[in-house]
Amino acid sequence: MENENSVDRGIRLSDLWKVFKRCFLFMICAAILCGAVVGLYTEFFVSKEYAVTLKFKVKAVDTTGGAGQNLSVNCVPDIVELFHSDTDLAKAVLSKMTTKNDKGESIKVATTPENITTLQESLTSSYSTKSSVFTITLTHTDAQVAYDMAVAMADVAPSYFTNGNKISLGSNGDDKGMLSLVRGAEMSNYTEPVYPHVLQTTLLGGILGAILCYAIFFLWYVFDTTIRTEEELKQICDYPVLGQIPEIEREMPVSAK
Repeated sequence: MENENSVDRGIRLSDLWKVFKRCFLFMICAAILCGAVVGLYTEFFVSKEYAVTLKFKVKAVDTTGGAGQNLSVNCVPDIVELFHSDTDLAKAVLSKMTTKNDKGESIKVATTPENITTLQESLTSSYSTKSSVFTITLTHTDAQVAYDMAVAMADVAPSYFTNGNKISLGSNGDDKGMLSLVRGAEMSNYTEPVYPHVLQTTLLGGILGAILCYAIFFLWYVFDTTIRTEEELKQICDYPVLGQIPEIEREMPVSAK
């Protein structure tokens, strides 16, 4: 049997606004607190990543001596794929890099499968199907390592593709032709981390904190069965309201002198 004394609260827009006015200050506090916690956690506990971007332009000439923009553009996807997967290119890049041993001495980076995989996984690329220009971005948690990888890649890649036979330029798919890469003069700034975005995560944490606070207050309002107004009383009975007892503040007794 349905409880006759229960108040059936229908959700109305006025209820949403009523809850918002009640918890506005709490929402502000929750937003500040959650935003600060998320921002501090992101700043001090999330690993930062640094990136250096290289820009290359492809110049291709086929075996018949003809050169054209279309041929250069068509070579870009194959070249980008080699940047991601060619083991020989990765070994050539690693051989140009140095690191520090336990004694602080500079030694060459080993061309181990683990280092090759790390180099290839740190690489991302971007290109357009209508341009012979493409970018290669190298990302690492150490800014200096990211820079060293980019410097080695910028040094190795142009000569590697010019002297190698990795890309077919002939019309029959066998002739090699001539291919060269021209690198941009400047590399992107690598001293500022590209991840995480502290400001964005802080704002997101503040927004989520405010939403969570409002949700808690709204659920509290929905499940609260306390009768506070005459309208709510009329929802559970048909009898007229004879009167209301006002709230009277108790006065403190005056102490006798």
